[in-house]
This record gives sequence, structure tokens and C-alpha cells, in this order.
Amino acid sequence: MTSPFLWPGLPAAVLAALALGISKALQHHATQTAPLGGLGTVAAARAVAGHPLWLGSVVANAAGIGLQWLALSSAPLAVVQPVLVLGLVFAVLVSGQIARRKPDRVVLAGTLLCAAGLAPF
Repeated sequence: MTSPFLWPGLPAAVLAALALGISKALQHHATQTAPLGGLGTVAAARAVAGHPLWLGSVVANAAGIGLQWLALSSAPLAVVQPVLVLGLVFAVLVSGQIARRKPDRVVLAGTLLCAAGLAPF
């Protein structure tokens, strides 16, 4: 049975990992799809910052940080930090959905190893 002091820390950590994973996937796709051809550094940064996917990533990142704060304020770091690594797994899954393609074998193998490494926690 889960210790009552892990509530709401553990669910908040999982939701934080999900939000942060979504944020990273959105950032990746925003930088890949923003029209950057021939732009200087400042203009390219403006183009990416105004991209709808980037703006969505900012919202998801803010939600993830808030949830991470909640998780760390109500559960030990030794519990929360390993759960936050799930953000990598979520980022790969969300990125594949956004791109409408499956991750390649190397990425999938790394994601599975990451998830397997979290199993003992």
C-alpha cells in the first residue's frame, strides 16, 4: 500500500513528467517546422517564439514546473526525481504522434531501456 504522505506527490510527479515531455516534443517540432531559411539569429528566434507549437510548449512547461513543485513539496526527492525521468518516455511518444510516425529502432530501444530502468522505483 502506498504511504499517504506520497499523495499528491506521486500523481503530481507523473503529471509533471507528462507535461514536461509534451513541452519538449512541442519545442522540437516547432523548431523543425518554423520558417527559418535565410534568417539571422534574432529573426529566427522571433520566428520560433511566435510559432503556435512553441507557445503551446511554454504553457505545457509552466504546467510541468507547477506540478513538479507540488510533487517536490509533498513527496521526497528520491521518489519524485526518478518519476520525472518518465518525461523522456512521454516526449518520445508525443513526438511520434505529432510527426505521425513511429520512432526509429534506436530511439525506441533507448526509450524502452529508460522505462525498464525506472521499473525498480
